[in-house]
Amino acid sequence: MTTMYAFSSDDVYDILRKEILTLVLEPGTLLSENMVSTRFGTSRTPTRSVFEHLRTDGLIDVVPKKGSFVSLIDPELSEQIIYLRISSELGVMTQLTRKPSRNLMSLLKKNLEEQERLLDQELIRDEFYSLDSRFHELCMQAMGKGRLWQMIQHMDVHYSRYRYMDYELSDQEDIYPSLYHQHLDLYEALREQNPFVLKYLLTSHLYSGFLRIGTKLQAEYGHYFVKGTRSIGDILVNVKILIQDSWDELQEYKKKGLC
Repeated sequence: MTTMYAFSSDDVYDILRKEILTLVLEPGTLLSENMVSTRFGTSRTPTRSVFEHLRTDGLIDVVPKKGSFVSLIDPELSEQIIYLRISSELGVMTQLTRKPSRNLMSLLKKNLEEQERLLDQELIRDEFYSLDSRFHELCMQAMGKGRLWQMIQHMDVHYSRYRYMDYELSDQEDIYPSLYHQHLDLYEALREQNPFVLKYLLTSHLYSGFLRIGTKLQAEYGHYFVKGTRSIGDILVNVKILIQDSWDELQEYKKKGLC
């Protein structure tokens, strides 16, 4: 006799959260309690609890008399989360150049080897996403900032989906090698204890997705995004300025013979 698996409300929440963050459930998709109850074989009460949890986390929006919809992506918030990441990770990595850790460098090297191994494989999106995130998490944890990293991840509802769009819309033969080499450059800066290149490397790395797919987001996927005070085009212009400023700063350091 076959026994059907009983989904708990936590199971349902975790599955729906992952499907939203990985764009299986696209922004703006109608998500009804009846649909979810039928799919997972759950009653209405735990399903309502799941929906409330999703709403609290910003994963769905409830529109009176219309229903619940997968929340749209806020490009401004995505950009500001990147800005926050650059500020916090730059501080951490600068400290790491002053207090090198053999254990961290060993873990980062292993992470890079796993990234490189994936480059010759197909269907690597989720695996590479995890390794990409883990590289940065290892640095944060090494300086006792693991909880700060978790706080940033908790705010990642919008940025995570933007990253998955980057993975999906970019040239598959280019994006993963490009991201791997960006991580490799960061590793070398830490290994050589060179803090002067970090700002440019981090800024260009974390904002690189906007450069790869910014025009596509604006032209083809505008319906995925919240209409904010700044358009995707305006954000893209600002991103280019930030990257250029960090490049100019690096050139000044080089003129002074600091790196």
